[in-house]
Amino acid sequence: MVQTNFKTANQLLREGKLDDAVAAYREAIALNPDFSHAHHNLGEALVKVGQIEEAIAAFGQAVAINPQASWSLYKLGVLLQGKGQFQEAMSYFRQAVDQKTDVPEFYLGLGAVLVKLGQWSEAEQCLDKVVNMLYANAGKFGGTSLQTKAYYYLGAAKSGQQQWSEAVEFYRRSWEMSPGGIDCCLGLAEALGKLEQWSEAVEFYRQAVVLSGESGEVLFGLGQALGQLGRWEEAVVEYGRAISLGFVGAEVRHHLGYALGQLGRWEEAVVEYRLVVEVSPKSAVVRHQLGYGLMRLGRWLEAEVELRKAVELHPGSGVVWQQLGDVLRELGEKDEAVKVYKKAFKLTAEAETKNDSSSIKKRDSEKREATNSKISVVGTESQVSTCKNLLRPINFSAKSLGVRLWGGYSRYTLPALEEITHNPTASKRERSEAAWELVKWYYLEANYERCLENIELIKIFQKKPEQKILLVEVQCLIQLDRIVLADERLNFAIKERGERADFLLLKGNTQRLICLAEGKESEASYLQLAYINKVYEKVGIAPLKLKDASLPLHISNITASAKAKITQQKSKVSVIMPAYNAEKTIHIALESLLAQTWKNIEIIVINDCSNDNTCGVVTEYLKQDDRVKLITKEINEGAYPTRNRGLEVATGELIMVHDSDDWSHPQKIEYQIDVMKSKNSCIAVMSYWLRVDENIMVVGKWKPGPNLFDLNFSSLMFRREILGKLGGWNSVRVSGDAEFRTRLTKFYGSNAIYNIPKETMLSFGLSRQNSLTRAKATHVKTIDFGVRWHYRDAYEYWHSQPEFQVSPKPSAVGGQFPLPLGNHIKKSELHCYDLIVISDFALKGGAFVSTLNYIVAACRLGMKVAVVHWRKYELKPQKLNYRFYDVCVEYGVDILTPGDRVDANFVLFGYPAIIQHKPDALPYINTTKLIVIINQFAARLVDGSDSQYDPHIVRANLKSIFGQEGFWIPISSWVKRLMNEDKRYPNPYPNPWYPMIDVEQWCRQTLRWRGQERKTPVVGRHGRDAYTKWPEELTALKKAYGVNLPWEVRLLGGATIPIDLIGEQPQNWQVIPFDSISVQEFLEDLDFFIHYPHNNYIEKFGRAIMEAMAVGIPVILPYQFKETFGDSVLYANPEDVNSRVQELWSNESKYLDRAKVGREFVRQNCDLTKFSDRLNVLETYGKIDKLAVR
Repeated sequence: MVQTNFKTANQLLREGKLDDAVAAYREAIALNPDFSHAHHNLGEALVKVGQIEEAIAAFGQAVAINPQASWSLYKLGVLLQGKGQFQEAMSYFRQAVDQKTDVPEFYLGLGAVLVKLGQWSEAEQCLDKVVNMLYANAGKFGGTSLQTKAYYYLGAAKSGQQQWSEAVEFYRRSWEMSPGGIDCCLGLAEALGKLEQWSEAVEFYRQAVVLSGESGEVLFGLGQALGQLGRWEEAVVEYGRAISLGFVGAEVRHHLGYALGQLGRWEEAVVEYRLVVEVSPKSAVVRHQLGYGLMRLGRWLEAEVELRKAVELHPGSGVVWQQLGDVLRELGEKDEAVKVYKKAFKLTAEAETKNDSSSIKKRDSEKREATNSKISVVGTESQVSTCKNLLRPINFSAKSLGVRLWGGYSRYTLPALEEITHNPTASKRERSEAAWELVKWYYLEANYERCLENIELIKIFQKKPEQKILLVEVQCLIQLDRIVLADERLNFAIKERGERADFLLLKGNTQRLICLAEGKESEASYLQLAYINKVYEKVGIAPLKLKDASLPLHISNITASAKAKITQQKSKVSVIMPAYNAEKTIHIALESLLAQTWKNIEIIVINDCSNDNTCGVVTEYLKQDDRVKLITKEINEGAYPTRNRGLEVATGELIMVHDSDDWSHPQKIEYQIDVMKSKNSCIAVMSYWLRVDENIMVVGKWKPGPNLFDLNFSSLMFRREILGKLGGWNSVRVSGDAEFRTRLTKFYGSNAIYNIPKETMLSFGLSRQNSLTRAKATHVKTIDFGVRWHYRDAYEYWHSQPEFQVSPKPSAVGGQFPLPLGNHIKKSELHCYDLIVISDFALKGGAFVSTLNYIVAACRLGMKVAVVHWRKYELKPQKLNYRFYDVCVEYGVDILTPGDRVDANFVLFGYPAIIQHKPDALPYINTTKLIVIINQFAARLVDGSDSQYDPHIVRANLKSIFGQEGFWIPISSWVKRLMNEDKRYPNPYPNPWYPMIDVEQWCRQTLRWRGQERKTPVVGRHGRDAYTKWPEELTALKKAYGVNLPWEVRLLGGATIPIDLIGEQPQNWQVIPFDSISVQEFLEDLDFFIHYPHNNYIEKFGRAIMEAMAVGIPVILPYQFKETFGDSVLYANPEDVNSRVQELWSNESKYLDRAKVGREFVRQNCDLTKFSDRLNVLETYGKIDKLAVR
């Protein structure tokens, strides 16, 4: 009877008679309550009628009767997972898997719930098993459905681990097998967004909108993706739809406000931001953006209110402080504005310092942990071990080596990169990155064979080569005349990645070359044009055609049949065209401009003293069209002063520039104007160009990259009105347009310039070997090392100054920032200097300050001074210290770069460690008196470890550059003795040069004892927070620095190292960040200065010690300093420091005597006004050769 009812119930279930089936199963169970299978099938039926709780009970009963009922366990897991009870579900899935290890559904269920619980690794293992089972048993399981789900959850697991590329791959597989799943669609959209593949992300968000029935949350995601593409109008629409569906949270209104702002719809944006503020009144970000919106509307008082609230909520934001300064400037409160700007730039500098110091601290921590040997220095005996003092190669990553390769150290980095590519133990990624750096370098050097070798290596490591690899591979093959193979690789690239603009343009190259090789000259031009026009077709630009069909494709033989879309052309455009010896190319530029669909233009050609027939060619065009004007200059000055001459006569509402050898599409000006009108938030617009040769064969970028297009700085079109505040171009030889663009965005904000998308190819730039971008000293690669890098770094210094925000116009006489000598317009062939100082001017420590003081001392003596920045190889390129620029501006110091040729009476190296690695290029300096200041010994520690340079190498490098080793001058008696004991050094100069200081400034404070004013003494120090600057032994550290003693201890510059060693910050310690107070102010409020470094550290002098002595406070040091400072300071072992302090603190007379002795040492040995005495003694000392030979 039981079996009959059971079979009847099964039949009813199959026929879809669910209620009857449920009744039949219940009857069977009533006859036999221990019938496990009946309970299970009842559960199945109950699920289908939607009675989930009863189904759970049925499956649970089945398991209670038969604990081996694995499918019942699985079903329990599925139902509990559906209810969000993931832990309970996981337990049942595990039991099912334990019982049957060959059922993919069980592993899928477990993997899915593990994803929900964030247990990614185990989830992947389970889901991989599902996929493997299905492959191994094709046809046995319901493969497609299970695979679809497995791939989806694998995608989710990868997303959870932020492995976005793998996530996209799995989501795609799931979607391709079964399109239509909302979760998969959204997951794929999100992952594509994380990879910044926003166009495709938008497509999937749009599908998700349909699948979700217009979910507000999905519409919000779509809006965000559209925003990332800059499609702000569409983003606004989607945010609006989300809000209309009730998705009205602060976040969506915040994004809507931002999108409206991007469109210049500031009134609406402000409304949205105010709604967000009502919900989140303490959001500094929203307050900031509301304030900015009010700024754009000119509602300055309201903007001030909001920005002040923003800085109250988040006082550490330099950007907000800067914009508050902008508002105050507009309100006429200039003094207050400057104060606010100073606050802004101080915060910005602190943020940069913090970023720099974090990596330094990590390195110092590693060094400290690695220092196991502890050899003390006692008295004046040296324990430097030269046998350990060996420099080991530095193990940089491929990316770090790449930075140094382009930063001027190719002789060291190229072999290291080659070594990585050939190292089988290195990771594939590391070898690929090393190969890519070599690809870029060899391409620039036109070594296409070596370039191709490394491309092939990358292709082995990358399953799907990136676009940048495919592009440079084709370019190399073309250069090597392997055209057919290049064409085949383009076919592969187009098949894999679609008809992207870059591939189509190169395809035009290869097809034309193939036709020419086959003798089909008439077809070649048309075939290349067809591929170029595919690119134009994609962006809605008129296609190109030949002017003369009987002639081949050439930059002078192209035009387009384009009609104006804008009929009311009220805005006049002034096109400024500097010209120098351009008789062979200027017709290309002029004809392309005269063919513009925007007719309301004036073309101002300024002849920069050409010695060919440039004027004659332009005069002919003058006769044909009165829109062409010609101005002739009497002095040749270069492009940027010539542009400024054009500004003087320009009458247009809009201004742009055009080079005399470039070609512009007939729609260029109209297109750029249309964009400016649609982007209300911008005041300027730029477009991209493609570099080509005269036959329109694609040349592309000078350095390979992900595409072929370059931002065309000459395309910058801006409103004339900004010239009143910004002024014109800086009068320089190169990179003036880059500075002008940066100045514009720095003053008006990052949204002030809109860049038209790359593929909208509005210009061709003619690539010529004789241009300034190709000349050695001014080559475009000097943007990484050389004159362009220095110029950019210097003008960014100017742009960062508070005064810039009030007056951003370049001065006619300069002086706002130091121009590198190589970028001066009027540059004589040979300059003569009294002193040239060479150092790493990006440093921040004592060596930097001491070197800077030599510059100041020389300038105050009336000497003509120049400097050379020689970056320390081990350090990454970074901005030069702004204090260095301050001195250069104040005293008119010249900055030299490779390509300069100069004479100098003296050359002074301020930091010997830099000379260990010789840069690829240096200025040519002729001198007979070379000085090397030894303020860094060959090793940091007395046991010879932590090597900084090898004196042998330094000597050899100096001799190869200057023909001499020079005077090696120690900065203390201790350093002099160490040099004498280390036979790698030349004979040291007999009179140490103590570091110099401005005595008048530093000794301004009257000597005083504050024992009656203060209950306890204020004891402190300042210096870098490096492992070398603190005692390595805990007890010595505590004793020396007054832990739990009745002192107030102040530490300027950080104290992470000692606090880590102690385990906590002592209660009587105050740690003060650098730059929060000047060093002199800090010292003037101390009563004692204490400096106890690492026992093994070779403290060459101790500039901080000298500064404390100059200020007039007693200094207490360990005994190893006695050789340097003699009786001018007090000495004590760490355990005796407190007694020394108390002895002086209790006796005013002794205290003041000690302070006087210290200050007198500084006056006698460190006064920078005595620099001329040092130079005079050195000049009379004798020939350098007497010193150099050992």
